[in-house]
Amino acid sequence: MPFQETLLLQLSTAIATVRDKQHLREIIQHSLREAGFSDDICLVVNNHEQQRLRLYLLTPNPKRLAQPNYNSITGVTYSPQEAFWLKLSNPGEPGLFDVDELMQQPAVPAYVRYFYNSDIRQVISITLRDRNREIGSLLIYNETKQEYTRRQLMVVQGIGDQIATAVANLLANESITQRLNETETLLTLSRDIAGISDRMQLLPLLRSQLEKMSFYTDIAISVINEDQATVSGLLIDWHKRRHQHPEYKQHSVAKHPVNDGILDTVLHAGGPVAFDLEEVMKWPKVPPYAAFMYKNGIRHFLYTALWHQNRTIGILHLCSPVKKEFNESQLRLLQGMSNQLGTAIANILVNEDIRRKEQEKAILLSISYDIARIREKKDLIDVINTRLKSLFNFNHCGIGLVDKEHQTYTAFLLDPNSPNYHEPALQRDLKKGFPVNDGIVNIALESEQALVLNIEELARNSQSPSYIHLNNAKGIREMVCMALRNEQGSFGLFFLFAQVTGSFTENNLGIIQAVGNQISIAVSNIRATEEVIEREQEKSLLLSIGKDISINMHRDRFISIVLQKLRNLFPLKEFVIAISPDNNQTHHGYLYHLTQESKEAMSQLQQTAPRFDFNDGVYNVVLASERPVVFDLDELCSNGNAPAYIHTFHKHGSKEVLAMALRINNKSIGGLFIHFEEKGTLSQKQINLFEGICHQISIGVSNIQANEEILRRESQQSFLLSIGQDITSCRSKTDLVKIAQQAMGRLFPLRELTICYIDEQTQTHNAYLLHLSDDTLHHKELPERAGESYSINDGIYNSVLTADQPVIFDLDELTAAGNAPRYISFFHSTGSRQAVALPLRMNNASMGTIFIYMAEKNAFSQANLHLALGIGAQISIAVNNFRGYDKIQSQLEEIKRYKTQLEEENQYLQEQIKTAYNHADVVGASKSIQEVFEAVSQVAPSDSTVLLMGETGTGKELVARAIHNASHRKDKLMVKVNCAALPYSLIESELFGHEKGSFTGATERRIGKFELANEGTLFLDEIGEMPPETQVKLLRALQEREIERIGGNTTIKVNVRIIAATNRNLQHEVDMGKFRGDLFYRLNVFPITLPPLRERKEDITLLTQHFIKRFAQKAGKKVKQVGAKPLQQMMQYSWPGNVRELEHLIERSVLMTTGNTITEIHLPLPDKRVPVSSMQQPQEMVIKSFADHERDFIISVLKKTNGKIRGTGGAAELLQLPATTLHSKIKKLGIKKAHM
Repeated sequence: MPFQETLLLQLSTAIATVRDKQHLREIIQHSLREAGFSDDICLVVNNHEQQRLRLYLLTPNPKRLAQPNYNSITGVTYSPQEAFWLKLSNPGEPGLFDVDELMQQPAVPAYVRYFYNSDIRQVISITLRDRNREIGSLLIYNETKQEYTRRQLMVVQGIGDQIATAVANLLANESITQRLNETETLLTLSRDIAGISDRMQLLPLLRSQLEKMSFYTDIAISVINEDQATVSGLLIDWHKRRHQHPEYKQHSVAKHPVNDGILDTVLHAGGPVAFDLEEVMKWPKVPPYAAFMYKNGIRHFLYTALWHQNRTIGILHLCSPVKKEFNESQLRLLQGMSNQLGTAIANILVNEDIRRKEQEKAILLSISYDIARIREKKDLIDVINTRLKSLFNFNHCGIGLVDKEHQTYTAFLLDPNSPNYHEPALQRDLKKGFPVNDGIVNIALESEQALVLNIEELARNSQSPSYIHLNNAKGIREMVCMALRNEQGSFGLFFLFAQVTGSFTENNLGIIQAVGNQISIAVSNIRATEEVIEREQEKSLLLSIGKDISINMHRDRFISIVLQKLRNLFPLKEFVIAISPDNNQTHHGYLYHLTQESKEAMSQLQQTAPRFDFNDGVYNVVLASERPVVFDLDELCSNGNAPAYIHTFHKHGSKEVLAMALRINNKSIGGLFIHFEEKGTLSQKQINLFEGICHQISIGVSNIQANEEILRRESQQSFLLSIGQDITSCRSKTDLVKIAQQAMGRLFPLRELTICYIDEQTQTHNAYLLHLSDDTLHHKELPERAGESYSINDGIYNSVLTADQPVIFDLDELTAAGNAPRYISFFHSTGSRQAVALPLRMNNASMGTIFIYMAEKNAFSQANLHLALGIGAQISIAVNNFRGYDKIQSQLEEIKRYKTQLEEENQYLQEQIKTAYNHADVVGASKSIQEVFEAVSQVAPSDSTVLLMGETGTGKELVARAIHNASHRKDKLMVKVNCAALPYSLIESELFGHEKGSFTGATERRIGKFELANEGTLFLDEIGEMPPETQVKLLRALQEREIERIGGNTTIKVNVRIIAATNRNLQHEVDMGKFRGDLFYRLNVFPITLPPLRERKEDITLLTQHFIKRFAQKAGKKVKQVGAKPLQQMMQYSWPGNVRELEHLIERSVLMTTGNTITEIHLPLPDKRVPVSSMQQPQEMVIKSFADHERDFIISVLKKTNGKIRGTGGAAELLQLPATTLHSKIKKLGIKKAHM
């Protein structure tokens, strides 16, 4: 027998034994393998009633099972009219299809793409027919493309023909079984439903039956409402994912309109209706519940209407996350169940209505009883939420009251369950109050019935009240409002809010109406109770505030108490108590509590504006009002003319200010300003209470001001007393300026301080005392500015002198104007920006000023200015005393100077008396001496400088004195300075004087010979011996007619005539560089040369008689004359010591003579050397220097006196020299004891 016939015969035998689909799949796979085909198959059957194809058998291939869209491909049905299935349907012979080619088609079906992704590359299709009716197709899948002969394809067609009969038999058996199951299910459901009277019993039963049929995952039953236009949920059993979604409640309790495209279709259909949500989502208007379910994973609806007594009462909703196809049996079963469910739902609704009415009656009775006992808001809201919510569903409630006087509506009771309970905007608006005529409240107040309003529709109007928009934003869709009334009429409103439109039925409104009447009574009772309590609390609060404030007069404690009391009543951010201390010109913060940010900002602002204008549009408005004033800072700051401090507070978070004037005896003393971070947080009750608090705070502020004024005065008095004591005890101007700096530094940010006094004669002012900064002390212009005199009529200084109050100067403005006095410009350049000036007065007469310079502007108070006046008065006394003391000291100094000068003159005169001759004129009759007399008479009347030249002993000092006595200076001193007798180190001090401490040993100040000789004559003997460094200073003194003491810093004008004497040839000294030429020429104005005695021997007789007379009288001798012999000896002697030698010889001779005639003289032994004049120095002669002569002469005298220098018979007396001068010469000439 051929292989084909054998295979088909075996297949026919096997098919006769088929028990089920699994057995059939095994037989098909075995036959295909035997025929050489793949055993990966798919069997699709046709539902002719629904005109759909569905999967019947499928090889469990792992690759297909792993595909993500496996369920969506295998769990749905397909239309046999699709292009792909039309190609597969080939009743004559098997079809062979290339999947790669199918993938190239323009629109590739999902199941073809599924084949391709499962590695299927070839499909063989065999059409199955039974009794000339196409019942399906057998699909064979190949992962590789195969080539088949016609014979092979005819074999597989024969296999298809054989299995078609088996498939038809299995489908018929399944249909019979399904109908039996449907009947059983409906009988069981009917029996179970008969005993159900509660909706919650129905749900588990319904779930169990639907799960047996593998129906959908989510189940719901809705009922048609009385309006026949909407449906509401009765039973909902959704998947946990949908149940936990935030929008679940909104959709589960909402009333859905019937005419939405889904529900109306179901209600008009004769049986179940399926909806593909993918398609529904494409509709122009998608029902909200459909969008919600789609968003949460549902993709398929199966809805069927529920009937009772030929009337549609509801809908059964079945939902699935995947698309499902139902056979005729399932749809029939679902239709049968819906009929039975309709009856059950009708019974449940009747029973629930009976129970609801009974429950309503009981609850209303209980509510009435509970409300009658309510005295607090909390109890009322608890009753409403617990009792009313047991009757019908709503989200939250609220009660508001109407203020007929202000035509506003404010909250009386807010439900914590409200989604807007913590919304700042609602809290603000409720406390501020809504206008009654808002289109809702006014209508509700006039209505006799409760009004139901659709919030969603109202919110579409932007003019609707803010509470409508707030509730709409939180998902509230419907509200009921009912007027609350008493014997005076409507006084408030009762509100209920729901998240679902249609939540309030006619039946619910009846309940609300009944409860509303009870709530009116409860609200009236609560208000009465609260008013009593509030009045008592207000009284207690105000008494407490008054008590606490009245006994606390310290600022910090007062601020702490006010802050505590205010925070108990208001959600304040900060507060300020401002005052106007200057007769309503300005105002400033007096007591305040500010945040750190505000405090820093205000501190920075007050650096430029320590006080604010009284009429700033805020402060003056508050003080002019009898009631509290509320300011919206957003509005104030937006108009551009708000005060700077308002902008500052607004910038740092303040949005609203509550303010009121503080008054005592109807007089405003300031204002209290409370700042809030949110607007509209104040109720009228709080504003009224704030008014009472302000009265109490007014008393406290007044007490603090009075107490501080007392303390301030005491402090000022104490301060002034302390300053007065300090000033009284100061002993120097340094102490005074230090005390002034410390005192003014406590009142001002002092940088520099100057005390100036007026010179009435010159009409100028000068710096008297200064306290300067380090920068100013080192300023290069300080010496010039400090020592300068300034006119008192400079526009600045004179304005201070005539002022009764301190004068404030802006140094920036003065210097910018370009006409500021130099002292103002100087202090501005060192960093000062403002000055406060005070007049100094004694007995109403201006004596000077105090200038206080500051780097900061306006950093002081008005009180400090007044206090500065008191300090200035004390300083005036001190400055006057010090100036008087300075004047006395100056007078004492002048007296001391004159005393010292007189003492010096007296001492000098005493010394001159000891050394002076007994006659004032030079003795002589020779021609040469007469020439000298002629020169003296010529030069004496003038002030010309005279240079006397001549040998030692020629009488230069006598000639100098003759010149002085013949001059107009004869009544003044002629002071002699022996330049050779002074050590080099002392010549300068001797001439110019020295200050105390200027060098070692300078224990006191001493005036020099120039000062001593002022207005007289200074005789500089032995000028040629002056050191070069002293010559320089002498030349300056002669040229400038002024000197400086050693160690001094001031110049002293002198008027002195100079007579110089020398035994040297100064011209020769100049040529040798030993004497300054310029000084020589300054001295050599009128030279006079004195002749030596050897050149005028004719004068010896006259001189001898002159000396005999003087010394005889002095010694008490009767010597009258000299003998001829001694006279002859004298005429023959060369007289190297000149007249002085003759004088000393005669003195010695008089002392040694016993009679009346000198008969013997003791001339020195003849010297082989020829005596010559020191003024002439012939080159061929060997001469002895004058110093040697002087040295030898002093040694001889010392030997004669046995070394005695001082006292009677001492060398100084014999030489007629001061002992100090002789000491200096001994030291200078190097004379030692051994020489004596």
